[in-house]
Amino acid sequence: MNYYLLAGEGGMLYYTSNTGQNWVQINSGTTSDLKCIFYSSGLSLYKGYLCGANGTFLKMNVNIPPLPPNIICFPVQTGYSNSFNSIVALNDTNNLLMAGSGGIILKSTNGGFNWTQMNSGSSMNLKSITKVTNNELYIAGENGTVLKTTNGGYNWISQIIQNGGSINSISYLSSSLLSGYGNNGIIYQCNTPPSLNDTSVKIETLNGNYVGSKFLTDGTFNRSITASAGFEWPLNSGKYMVFTSGFSIIAKCNNEIRQAASFYNGHFYPGYVNNGVPVTIPEINKVYKVSKTSNCYNSVDWANWGAIVPFGAPYIDVNNNSIYDACIDTPGVKNSTQTLFMAITDGYSWKHVPIGFGGTTAPLMADLGITIYCYDDSLLRDMQFIKYKIINRSNYSWDSVYFSFIIDPDIGDALDEYIGCDSLRNLGYSYNSDNEDPIYGINPPAYGIRLIKYPINKSVTPYDTVKMSSFLPLESYGTTVLCEQ
Repeated sequence: MNYYLLAGEGGMLYYTSNTGQNWVQINSGTTSDLKCIFYSSGLSLYKGYLCGANGTFLKMNVNIPPLPPNIICFPVQTGYSNSFNSIVALNDTNNLLMAGSGGIILKSTNGGFNWTQMNSGSSMNLKSITKVTNNELYIAGENGTVLKTTNGGYNWISQIIQNGGSINSISYLSSSLLSGYGNNGIIYQCNTPPSLNDTSVKIETLNGNYVGSKFLTDGTFNRSITASAGFEWPLNSGKYMVFTSGFSIIAKCNNEIRQAASFYNGHFYPGYVNNGVPVTIPEINKVYKVSKTSNCYNSVDWANWGAIVPFGAPYIDVNNNSIYDACIDTPGVKNSTQTLFMAITDGYSWKHVPIGFGGTTAPLMADLGITIYCYDDSLLRDMQFIKYKIINRSNYSWDSVYFSFIIDPDIGDALDEYIGCDSLRNLGYSYNSDNEDPIYGINPPAYGIRLIKYPINKSVTPYDTVKMSSFLPLESYGTTVLCEQ
């Protein structure tokens, strides 16, 4: 297609049929400054729309052939006098969004004949709209304003942009990248939440003290997606103590044994169960991470922490009003150097495949809110803490429930570990079979995982806690292949 349109001050409208070598002026029917054109040959009735100063909104019908084309513009009253800077059509010619001065956002569902003002929560001059999908859109404007909708423009959430400069244009570049263009050549970029079509396992590293450990949205941890191990100590040493770990739940549900397991892979996926149906939204299709050096302006996860607070993400209520206030309250565990959080569920039946030593049972419909955090003081700098909030979202009670951790310790070399447990301390541990390891050398370290807070057993009187009840090795016999391979 070689046809292009150009609009500007004083209602100027130009047309080219040879990719800009020659331009022909068209009568737009207005003397107001025109700020934006939305044109598509795929629109079935009116081929395009223009918007501009003084509440200007024009419908445009372009008939090609003949050449020069027959272009007819006619105004439609919006009932507003704001300067309109950007317009976009959604899934059809009738569903429109328009944004402009004073934070105004208008939505039309009948091709622009009638408009309804949406609550933008902003009074800034809104300059540009970009569309990711018909439901997910972003609007940018002055003072670093970026607004996001996930329901086609009915509700808008303010996003945080560092430095707060004017953003004159915003564009969606790829499946996860937005770019904003400001004054003096400044370019802003940010990663958007993963698409719901992105079913890959998300991974994040907790490395706020002497330990570097990876946590994944399939329920595994201490695991790298590559062939390498996932629990590094000391941090940045290239030496590893654990190849992979996982958390599993086994219970009787509706008179059958069901399992939600993780080890080398997992049955879990970002989301939650709502009325018996698993649900995922883009905002939780990831692992969130905040650090004590982060703030609302240099961390996307900090700025968007409010999206995961309803799922149990911890925060410090700075203003003591019992609700989370973005950029006022502090995300994460108090006094921690780093906090990770994920909301995952085993509710998706397609995740229950025989991988990672897990079976193919029906889902337990378990929702997990997992908080991982660490401290960097001299007593706790070699430790990481994991908190599981587990909710049964099925229509049946769980009976004979077992919670378990399975660990593959490889302290340096993978073939010379011993294991043991301390039932009084609720501790399982692994150590080298001798005092020299091919990787760690003399006096290699030991690794342990300890239960420090326990589920409550309400089936007995008085209530009691359920502590570590068993510890055993995972044995294999005959000629086997190492799991690491």
